[in-house]
Amino acid sequence: VGWRGALATIFFGALLGAAGGILAMRKGGEGLKTAIPFGPYLCVAALLSRYLGGWFWGMLSI
Repeated sequence: VGWRGALATIFFGALLGAAGGILAMRKGGEGLKTAIPFGPYLCVAALLSRYLGGWFWGMLSI
């Protein structure tokens, strides 16, 4: 995966986690103190990084 894949995974994981947290708060009335597991978002983000990582770095021109 390399350092680029790790950075893309963390970036995509943060985006997915934020989106999941917002959806959970709007849908189920979860509060700001509710713990949300980050692992599942990192797993999905690793797959996104694997398949979309080249596109991601191409958009950043790195």
